[in-house]
Amino acid sequence: MSSDAQGRPVVAATGYYDDTYIKEDGAWVVSHRIMYADFPFNDPVANLAKTGVQISLVK
Repeated sequence: MSSDAQGRPVVAATGYYDDTYIKEDGAWVVSHRIMYADFPFNDPVANLAKTGVQISLVK
């Protein structure tokens, strides 16, 4: 979310994650995440996310 010139809320981007979880020390944690942007604003990270950039969170 961001604000327009009058201070009203504006949706800047929408998207979703496709996560894979593993159980580590008794807790569920994200081990793999693919980010998808449905309505990106003009941001380099968002533009990469809409292509399905994969980020590994495992040590």
